[in-house]
Amino acid sequence: MPSGTGGQGDKGGVGGGAGAGTPPTGSGGAAGRASADILIVPDQNGYFDGSNAAGVIGAWWWTGDYYAVADSANMAGFGSCPADGFAASQCSVITAPPPETTFAPDPGGRGMCASGVAAQVLPDATGQLAWSSIWGNIIGFDLNTPVTAGTIPTEPTGQYDAVARGITGFAFDIEGDVSRLRVAFQTRGTEYDPAYWAGVTMDLSPVTGPGHYEIRWADVGGPIYLASPPPFDPRKLEAIQFQVPSSDFETRPYNFCIKNTTMLTGS
Repeated sequence: MPSGTGGQGDKGGVGGGAGAGTPPTGSGGAAGRASADILIVPDQNGYFDGSNAAGVIGAWWWTGDYYAVADSANMAGFGSCPADGFAASQCSVITAPPPETTFAPDPGGRGMCASGVAAQVLPDATGQLAWSSIWGNIIGFDLNTPVTAGTIPTEPTGQYDAVARGITGFAFDIEGDVSRLRVAFQTRGTEYDPAYWAGVTMDLSPVTGPGHYEIRWADVGGPIYLASPPPFDPRKLEAIQFQVPSSDFETRPYNFCIKNTTMLTGS
């Protein structure tokens, strides 16, 4: 789990148009999933135990610029935003999942649900915008990191070789307020600036509304805010992230649920 990100958020609202990848194909159902694709379902604790055909083992987690892992829990007030001198009211807020808890599925069956506010990026003491301090909130899950039941995962301990497993991409369904997201793919060495869907040309991934989305590895790259980002390598995956990045011109409330996470096997 990253405890921060050095990346810049949405600068000037870039990223609202069409992009690479498959656009939504329905109203949130998984009816379009090919039979060979692998639906991965977390248990009641938000954990993939490795018994799925894709071999995914790891837990769902959350973090934000106001939070950091301390004593095996996500603790408010320990993140990069307060550490760099900003008041709590200037930092991003997480309301769901409940702070300082593990990340369990919604009991109503809506999937993995998140809500809160990504704070507006403010100038630091030098007058420069503090992108590395105020960067927003993230939910995600690890792909090859066993955890002890009831604990919050910290940094991923293993890599997931999607190529060796015949995995060609990732799909998910989403509902709620979903207009300002990056769907990112953390690899070894890119924990704080991972490549993301449409990241070569866009500031945000082309998640334009509720529905079913499919992403192939060729559609993943960037991030656009780095001058020379490393090539994306799906053989070194650590985690899949849903980022709500901060902006320099607005705060960003959000409320969405992710379900039907699927590892794709077709072209």
